[in-house]
Amino acid sequence: MSNPDVARRSADVPGADEPKRRGHPVLWTIVSVLLIVAGLTFAAPSLWPSMLDEPGQVRDMDNNLVIPDEPQATSSEILEQIQMVVDDGGDGFVVPSVDLDVPLGSINAVEGDINPPDFTGAFVVRNHGVSLDQADQGTVYIATHSLFGGRAPGNYLQTFGQTTLKPGDIIKANGRQYEFVEVRIVDKKKLAEDAELWTNDPGRLIVITCAVRPEGGRAVNNMVIIAKLIA
Repeated sequence: MSNPDVARRSADVPGADEPKRRGHPVLWTIVSVLLIVAGLTFAAPSLWPSMLDEPGQVRDMDNNLVIPDEPQATSSEILEQIQMVVDDGGDGFVVPSVDLDVPLGSINAVEGDINPPDFTGAFVVRNHGVSLDQADQGTVYIATHSLFGGRAPGNYLQTFGQTTLKPGDIIKANGRQYEFVEVRIVDKKKLAEDAELWTNDPGRLIVITCAVRPEGGRAVNNMVIIAKLIA
């Protein structure tokens, strides 16, 4: 993803332009990391018929169509590199306090971009931090989308950029349990430079989505949720 942007329903916002069930990285790596986790627009099927043959990649949790602002993010070449697993068959990504229960899959960051082409689940980023199997040894990074005018997993975690989580709330990721600690709102342009967020700290979870603006449009900030491993 390049930094998370927000999506809007084109019928509601003309000209929209934007993204229930379930040791330290090397400096050049840090600098290259740009998170997108959104950047899309709702549109009629006729606007992009080729994408409608990709079930699960262009619909939100309410079955609304979502058309990327950046078509290259869903090109066959990028999709091949992302190697997205929509659901790894585990217990999913669950936040009981906000009734969030969605599948948990995995993706690769591609050339520094983290952009899951799916709006109904959450995704461990395989080539950053550690896997959930090694959660006690490093940081697990999870990415998910938020939408303006639609419903994606990240919408459960916020109300227009204000987190719905409280200290102590539990976040479950395939059976691993984390306790919510804090949330940070980070300028998208500065996220890649925030070295503290990209250190591989044992037992830490970082969930990244876009911070939805009440007025809609492209998000200018990312919401970064930080939690600690408890089980």
